[in-house]
Amino acid sequence: MRGSIADYREFGGRKKTWIGDIATVLGRLKHPVQFDIELMETTEGIERLIKEVERSSARRLYDELSSSRFPPLNPAARGVRPDDLDSVCRMWKYLRTVVVSAHRRALTRLLCADHPFAVEQLRRKTYVPRDCRPCRYCDAETETEIHVLLECGGLDDLVVRREEFLGVVGVTPDSLSRAQCLAEPLDAINYFLEHDTLAPAFAKYVYDVFKLFPLSIVE
Repeated sequence: MRGSIADYREFGGRKKTWIGDIATVLGRLKHPVQFDIELMETTEGIERLIKEVERSSARRLYDELSSSRFPPLNPAARGVRPDDLDSVCRMWKYLRTVVVSAHRRALTRLLCADHPFAVEQLRRKTYVPRDCRPCRYCDAETETEIHVLLECGGLDDLVVRREEFLGVVGVTPDSLSRAQCLAEPLDAINYFLEHDTLAPAFAKYVYDVFKLFPLSIVE
């Protein structure tokens, strides 16, 4: 192993050592971790440094999830703690409750912006301003996830499937009301994902909607 703690200390961090490599990497993180050589000399210090790296990683992931490309994943809306890696990386409940694999994949695609809606597809092909990625079935300026799933009225089949899903929501005990779903769509989607009964129903709805929005229409 190259160098030692003593070498790093003696040469003021200028000599190449494995300790220096750690210090360099930690300083290059998006949320840099302050490196203190004293931490490397005790078990408690090393554990403290590991916790700092975990917090840095949590902040980086939190920033990524806060991107406008992933509105259903917005961590602020889900009560995620930005400095807590376990909170940021918590497994979504729908991964257990949605047992039909095709429906589960569709829901994952929606959450990760790998869907057929114009807001994402036109972003990939060339630079098109967000407000110039119109809905293919109505006059909405942008065909977003929220618009398609809970707002668009320009396609009869889409409206029918939405009504079927909202019908399930309406008869589910302790569920949100239809008015609440439409008034706070992002909160509603997060609620569906955490609900034992509504998560599978919502996943099937997303799966069915994807079929109505072929990629060829926005190519």
